[in-house]
Amino acid sequence: MASLLPNNFVMVAGAQKTSLSDEEIVAIVTACYLAYRHISPEQRQVRQTSALTGYMRVQEYLNGHHESMFNMVRMYRDCFERWCSIFEGKGLLTSTRNLNVQEQMFIFLTTIAQSFTNRLSQDRWQHSAETVSRYFGKVLDAIVEVASDFIRPPNFDEVPQLIQNNKDKYGRWFKVIAEIEGRDPNPSTDDVDGLEVGIEDNADVVQPRFRDQFDMGAFRDRLAIRMWKRYERRPW
Repeated sequence: MASLLPNNFVMVAGAQKTSLSDEEIVAIVTACYLAYRHISPEQRQVRQTSALTGYMRVQEYLNGHHESMFNMVRMYRDCFERWCSIFEGKGLLTSTRNLNVQEQMFIFLTTIAQSFTNRLSQDRWQHSAETVSRYFGKVLDAIVEVASDFIRPPNFDEVPQLIQNNKDKYGRWFKVIAEIEGRDPNPSTDDVDGLEVGIEDNADVVQPRFRDQFDMGAFRDRLAIRMWKRYERRPW
């Protein structure tokens, strides 16, 4: 024991006397503090302390009023359950020990429907930031996989019957152009032909047939001016 003490530290008749320097005292105090922290580390405070777990909150919405469910995820219960079953049936989403598919979908839908941040999702669903981010990415990847099953591009070789049978061939858009150009809102066939555009066979650029009579740059400027004037007249 005595060998561990400084040379100038002397034990006298059960009493102790020392002439330690300030630097040695600071070093001893620091060592004692670090030893104490090592033996008795500070307890880490748990963040997710809500009485309701994420699973319990999801069940609360599923078994609660249908409007509450819709307001939260923009889906009613039957639609939501069918939506989840599609991903489970395709094997794109699977329940884990910590999150089932419904809770994974809630994390994703509340993020896009309610603009939940990661921190808000942590508190709402009682999961860590890494868990929220990881399962949001998994659901997003799964939705991308099934996107082509639900979002199908139209066949551009056929004109929809709704447009073919519409007597107002050019609709409101032509009337907007006519108003800006100072034309008759109910044009004749010749006026309509003057505004039709053709597409080059080997280019993606749409060009006016009558470039001299229809300057797109001037039209754009007039359109911007007209929109700005309408904006200024809006009552706030």
